[in-house]
Amino acid sequence: MPRRNIQPVSVAGIEFPAMLDETQTFTSDIPEYPVETGFVISDNITLQPMELPLTLLLSDTPLTWRGRVRSMSEAESMLKELYFSKTPFTVVTPSGTFESMGITSMQIKRSSENGYNKEVSLSLKQINVTATKTASIPDSYGKSGRPAPTPGPQAPARALHRPAVDHLAAAPVAPVAPAAPAPGSRAPGPSSTTWRPPLA
Repeated sequence: MPRRNIQPVSVAGIEFPAMLDETQTFTSDIPEYPVETGFVISDNITLQPMELPLTLLLSDTPLTWRGRVRSMSEAESMLKELYFSKTPFTVVTPSGTFESMGITSMQIKRSSENGYNKEVSLSLKQINVTATKTASIPDSYGKSGRPAPTPGPQAPARALHRPAVDHLAAAPVAPVAPAAPAPGSRAPGPSSTTWRPPLA
């Protein structure tokens, strides 16, 4: 079996004697919109955070790197503490330095191939942090964001035309004359009793 390229690496200040594998993954999202002509169009490209899968080696012998000595159990404990702290950190590999990294998954494997050593598989992702900015809003803008109208000369109010609907009530009502009595009959007097001729 060919010898793997073993080079030291540092994850948040935790030194590993060897890096067995490193992959830099760059992905992006390109939205697609179908149109009536039967084609698909795109109008922007969204870059996703860089991903950095690493395969590291933990040795059972004390680790000596840059003048520091650390056992495998101590390095493993620090790595677990880093995972549960959920804080971004810096990774240094032979490829370069990567800032603001976070752990998305971690596996610590022991196998007969590695003997008493342990193989650590880390899936790292870069964290993009945005900065907030405060801006003052002029008084000429309302709450909805639209500019308030500028005050100016106002036109005189016009009187509303209302139809004359009360003229019938105000007009005088002419009295109705009583009907004339029929020939040979006598007009009733003020009394309500009906007149009858005397019997012979």
